[in-house]
Amino acid sequence: MPSAILALMLILQGCVSLGTQEETLTEEARAKNLESFDLLWTTVHEKVWDTTFNDLDWEARGTYYRPLVAQAKTVNESRAQMQTMLNELELSHLNLIPAEVYDDLDTKGNTENADIGTPGLTVRVHLGKVMITAVEPGSPAAKYQLQPGWTIEAIDGEALTPMLERLKTALPVDSLAGLYGNRAVEKRLDGPLDETVEILFDTILYGVAVADIPRQPLKGNLVTLGNMPPLRVWFEHKALEDEIGYIAFNYFMDPMRIMPALETAVTEFKDKKGIVIDLRGNGGGIAGVAMGMAGWFVPEDTGHLGTMIFRDTELKLQVNPRMGAYTGPVAILVDNCSASCSEFFAGGLQSMGYAKVFGTQTAGAVLPASLEKLPNGDTLMFPIADYVSANGDRIEGVGIRPDVYAPPGFFGEMENNDPALAAATTWILKQPLK
Repeated sequence: MPSAILALMLILQGCVSLGTQEETLTEEARAKNLESFDLLWTTVHEKVWDTTFNDLDWEARGTYYRPLVAQAKTVNESRAQMQTMLNELELSHLNLIPAEVYDDLDTKGNTENADIGTPGLTVRVHLGKVMITAVEPGSPAAKYQLQPGWTIEAIDGEALTPMLERLKTALPVDSLAGLYGNRAVEKRLDGPLDETVEILFDTILYGVAVADIPRQPLKGNLVTLGNMPPLRVWFEHKALEDEIGYIAFNYFMDPMRIMPALETAVTEFKDKKGIVIDLRGNGGGIAGVAMGMAGWFVPEDTGHLGTMIFRDTELKLQVNPRMGAYTGPVAILVDNCSASCSEFFAGGLQSMGYAKVFGTQTAGAVLPASLEKLPNGDTLMFPIADYVSANGDRIEGVGIRPDVYAPPGFFGEMENNDPALAAATTWILKQPLK
């Protein structure tokens, strides 16, 4: 089952007017738009989880809007009518994606290609800027001495601010604008291994500079899921100072590798003072993997991670405790690029009292969704299920609020390079030993 984030990488929610195509539609284009309307209407009718259609007469809505699409004079007018019809259902993840936004929001291109690389930077959109939040040791970016807290102003001659402003205008929730903006920046940083990437960066304290930085191979194992683009999935664990364990991974996928790796990590850390689980940037994945992983931190059969509601059934995300589950303090790190399974994993453990959450508010992108390519080149994204947390709360469009807010800081503003990790380790060390 595709997760929300894998589909959400491709969407501008509510976007109906970003295009620049304002020429009068040709008869051929008008026909394609009508074909697209018919496929869009049918897809919603047959596949969207809410079979009540928000108590609307969906047949009547189609009869009303189809002539309006036929009469539209431009691409944006046609899109606006289709999106307005979709908006009447008041469902998250039900949106029309203009064809031209793929260049901004497509998933990392060519991840299946071994010749694609990265400069070794972790970036986040924060306060309208693209901030470097981590530099991988030994990476090309580290060799060029880029630092956390610096900001990236342009990539390969393209200024990033206009793109971020387009996303912020199109997206009603700031956390979503940060999520999609981050994907767009990552796409620009990654590219052919045999080419450098030109990065214009602001050192904050010492002025603006530019560097042509080589790329290194992408880390992780290549994983595919259904018709989604291939993804590289990685998992790492290590011991931090002060007897604290650290676990990080980027997707709840590849269970044949991820689950044994987590068991190994928990076993190694069973006597540690605490464990930090870093879900910053984790895009989600398979609900069953999140359920299985949660069992390593829930010693008793005391709850679940929420409920998925499909067309004809409901799935309670039950947590099954594992023998040898870790019972010490658990801190989970999240940010505006933590989405889908990351959110109900963190929120579930938080609500059950088995973890504290540190960082910034998550993306609020939880629902499983799918994509349907339309004849006119646009794409329909639609939700195949709803989600309600174990507490009855809705995370969609809201996100998980951390117990301790610890945002990244610009260079010169912070005592260390990772405020969220520092806050989590400080909290762990204050907990009584078990």
